Amino acid sequence: MEKSKFVNRGGIWVALQMVLLVLVLIIPIYLRLAGRETGWGWPLGSVATMLGIMLLVIGVMFIRRAFADLGDNLTPYPKPINKGTLVRSGVYGIVRHPIYTAVILLGLGWALALNSGLALLGAVVIFLFFDSKARREEAWLLEKYPDYARYRQQVKKLLPGIY
Repeated sequence: MEKSKFVNRGGIWVALQMVLLVLVLIIPIYLRLAGRETGWGWPLGSVATMLGIMLLVIGVMFIRRAFADLGDNLTPYPKPINKGTLVRSGVYGIVRHPIYTAVILLGLGWALALNSGLALLGAVVIFLFFDSKARREEAWLLEKYPDYARYRQQVKKLLPGIY
């Protein structure tokens, strides 16, 4: 793919996302192996680990469903594909950006499962990143789909019923 096409479709967002996710995955493991982060102790650490594992499972289920619901509309880029249609059913009836929601859940689950304060900070950064990426994506969605504005009023962005 030529550079301008990559940039025009939002490829910079995708590249930044990959770097961020790798850092959030790798740094807490490195710190744990280096003995610089030791966990949260009992009972907080145990409860956090169980909650983290549940969030990881929910995140995986949510992302799989979002991929299935998008079908042929799926693209790694935030700019919608030319022949795409607006999907409002399935998990897209719960939140407008369920793939982003799933990654946020996975990041939070990872942090809690590892009992890592740094990974928890990373989960916050992931949330802020995807909130910004969704804002850019929604500008493109509003250009492409006239009824996106109404959909946006009806369905929350990232957190069901909240935000």
